[in-house]
Amino acid sequence: MPGKRLGLIAARKTAGLSQECLAEHMDVDRSTVQRWESGQSTPQPCHRPKLARVLGISDDKLAELLADPPCSDDQLQTTPAVVTTPRRGDTGGGQQAEGSDLLAFPAGGDPTDRRQAVTLLGMSTLGTGAVHAELDQFSQSAVEAMEFTRRAEASHLGPRTLEHLDSVISGMAAAYHRTSPGELFPKVRWYRRQVEDFIAGRHTLREGRELYRHAGSLSIILAWLSNDLGDPVTAEAHCVDAWEHGWQAEDHEICAWAMDAKTTILTYSNQLAAARDAAERGLKQVPQGNAAAVAVSVQLARAYARLGQADQFQEILKDAQTRFDQLDHQSSGLFSVHSGALASYTATSYIWLGQPDRAIPYAKETISFCQDRSLSQREPTRETLAHLNLAQAHVDLGQPGDAAEHIEQALNSERINSSVLSRLGDLTVCLQHKYPQLDMTKELADRHREMVASLSRPKLLE
Repeated sequence: MPGKRLGLIAARKTAGLSQECLAEHMDVDRSTVQRWESGQSTPQPCHRPKLARVLGISDDKLAELLADPPCSDDQLQTTPAVVTTPRRGDTGGGQQAEGSDLLAFPAGGDPTDRRQAVTLLGMSTLGTGAVHAELDQFSQSAVEAMEFTRRAEASHLGPRTLEHLDSVISGMAAAYHRTSPGELFPKVRWYRRQVEDFIAGRHTLREGRELYRHAGSLSIILAWLSNDLGDPVTAEAHCVDAWEHGWQAEDHEICAWAMDAKTTILTYSNQLAAARDAAERGLKQVPQGNAAAVAVSVQLARAYARLGQADQFQEILKDAQTRFDQLDHQSSGLFSVHSGALASYTATSYIWLGQPDRAIPYAKETISFCQDRSLSQREPTRETLAHLNLAQAHVDLGQPGDAAEHIEQALNSERINSSVLSRLGDLTVCLQHKYPQLDMTKELADRHREMVASLSRPKLLE
């Protein structure tokens, strides 16, 4: 006969949900939840994974609760009522819960049997309000201790949620260099919103730190993508968000990667002192012996080069090279550093310092490195910037003919972003100043205007 699935009711109340709230989470009517709890029906297999997740229990635990025979009204009347403490989602401040939602200790037995009290609590998973009034203080304390333990481990996250997020973020970071920013941005943003929902929900302290770490990583990717799409203000906002979540999670590597992105954003926005300060801030936080330490070091060196401070540039670059040599291995993806990245930043720095002859070998090294990589590891933007460095070096050395080939290579890049357009704009201005009569100069100016206009109206795939 229909009765009451006490374990299922207890799991709902433990999760702090009323029947209405649970129905809303499950996209069903309240009457459906009532039938589940009364034993009149059983959740369909398609509903069970989500139900377990919402209740914060495992799939096996849910199957166990559903398999328990419902307790009839006659059986309930043989046990004393229990006063429960209202929880989030329940109605009635301080009032006894409705009879249909009561959980009770079975009548009889020694009321001071603390082992039985703890066992009953473990079976019911009810809150501290379920402490029987007749239990002595030690029994009540034992029950409370188990409830405190249960609350510490209570979570709405599925058992594989964090593992899934790890995989997703790794995949997005790996896809960053070879995927259109307009295509990738909405996907990363969707996951960032999901993580924010998880943070707002029930989770353990350990899970919370992991969620903050994932939030920081996703915001770093969004910062780079926003900058690529020509919106430095949004990009910097995501850097600030990434830093804060990394700081709260006590993950200083996330903080360093946030400053790595912010330094580039500020450098190309011509906020040079702020770019230097961001790199120094990241370097103070970054743990030694990892890729983030190298990335922030070379960013700081490049910031000094952009400021025209050659001595400081050389000193920090030497430090970055030492850090790089101490790494166990090179890696790929957005959260990585390799010899091609060091060569690329060094070439750019020598261009900014007005030493084109020293920039050329590093630019060639970058191109060679990029072309030797597999298709899945190619970084077209880095290769494009290397061609622009070579073109700029040849123009500075009075060799515009040698620059033409590298300009064409850059214009045919499969991934044009705001950094490329900024460097292309610098090259255009230089050509107009030095060689205004060349056809190449006018053609480059026209192409640059078209590309800037195109980037200012990016298409974000929904």
